[in-house]
This record gives sequence, C-alpha cells and structure tokens, in this order.
Amino acid sequence: MTKKNQLLKIILLCVIFVGIYFPTFCWMIAQFMVDDSNYSHGFLIPIVCLWLVWQMRDNLKNMVIESAKCGLWMTGAGLIIHVLALSVKVDFISALSMLMTIVGIILHLFGWKMMRVLIFPVGFLFFMIPFPDVFTIFLTYKLKIMATHGAVATVNAIGIPCIAEGAKIILPDTFLEVG
Repeated sequence: MTKKNQLLKIILLCVIFVGIYFPTFCWMIAQFMVDDSNYSHGFLIPIVCLWLVWQMRDNLKNMVIESAKCGLWMTGAGLIIHVLALSVKVDFISALSMLMTIVGIILHLFGWKMMRVLIFPVGFLFFMIPFPDVFTIFLTYKLKIMATHGAVATVNAIGIPCIAEGAKIILPDTFLEVG
C-alpha cells in the first residue's frame, strides 16, 4: 500500500472515530468550558499528545508495522462499552472506552512495537477525561486530610504544638482550615 493510501486510510478512520464518539466529545468539551471547571486543561491534552507523537516521528517512521489481532478485539470491546455507556447516559465510561478504542486501533493498524512507543502519549489522554463529581469530591477530601496530617507533623517537628481535627489544624492561639 502506498503512503498516500495509508494516509487516506488513517484520515478516514479518524473521521469515523470522531463521528462515533461525537456525543462524548461534546460532553467533554462542555465539561472543559464550565466556569469553575477542574478540567479546563482538557483542550491542551490532545495538543500535547500530538506534539509528543510529532517528536517521535523519526523513530516511528523506521518501525516495522505488524498488525496485532488483539487490536480488533480491543476496538470492538471499546465500541461495545461506548454504546452501552451511551445507552445508560454514563459519559465518563464512554470517554474511558474511547481510550480503549484508540489503543485497539493502534494495535490493529501498527502492532505492539508501535504501541510500546506510543503508550505515554496515548496514556496521557487519560488526563483530559472529566471524572464524576462524586469521585473528585471523595479524592479531594482524602487529599485534604493527608495534607492536614503532613502539615501537623511538620509544624510539630519544628516545635510548635498543634493537632489535626478533620481538615483543621488547631494551634495554641488559632486554627487553620485546609481547603
């Protein structure tokens, strides 16, 4: 297959991929654009990933392309999960299935060697997926408690007596709230 045909095949596959995942992309963009969003960086992640792949272009050109059959299975599983997630309106799972589908497509078209090289840029795409608020609230609370205990240990180590009470640091004359 000529380079031009390969490029056309990849472009067509990208267009189909965007078409299939269009509702998920719309949801992600809406999450990125919320005024008080923790995910406003989401627009930058694909750009950074493309830049990383561009930096690897010389290495990628010299790789032997060997299709991996498991790529089709992974792509199929990702698409099934996507359809199921859309049917129950769980956009987060649909977004995760997008990564599974991307990995499957890379494995099917280019093989394991290429996937090993692209694992970081593809894995980095995970950070553009908006997590559900329940998960974010749970995680931030745990991190607050860890930060509080770390601060109390540090302040006690330098000789200032204090105790932790939830996310509060109680000092002799005042208290501080971590948050």
